[in-house]
Amino acid sequence: MSKSILISLPIYLPIKKNKMTLIGMNWYRNEHFSTLNKVKKIYKQLIQNQIVTNLKFTTYNVEAILYYKNARSDLDNSISVILKFVNDALQELDIVTNDNVNNFIEFNGKVGGLDKTNPRLEIIVSGEIK
Repeated sequence: MSKSILISLPIYLPIKKNKMTLIGMNWYRNEHFSTLNKVKKIYKQLIQNQIVTNLKFTTYNVEAILYYKNARSDLDNSISVILKFVNDALQELDIVTNDNVNNFIEFNGKVGGLDKTNPRLEIIVSGEIK
């Protein structure tokens, strides 16, 4: 049987002194590992708060839809890091067995449009359940 869940995540977080930071590859490559781990935990908690089901996917697909703040945004830059945090959280929350190629079998990323007041990444996880 196939099911899906929707997760909405901010792409900006107040990392240092309440300054909003775009969570993407440019930030990731320059950040200290302890801050990276802190942000990963924030995303895990945000995901856990949104998932109200006990689904367990055997295989799964992810669709990521970016709603950007300005037109200078880069789709891959914004999606890559947050998607990694999402897959790790799904595994830690026991929603997927593993995020390897045997389980995580398809990914699609696309631009949803401009949203200056709520830039975000909407994640749709779908697949076969146990």
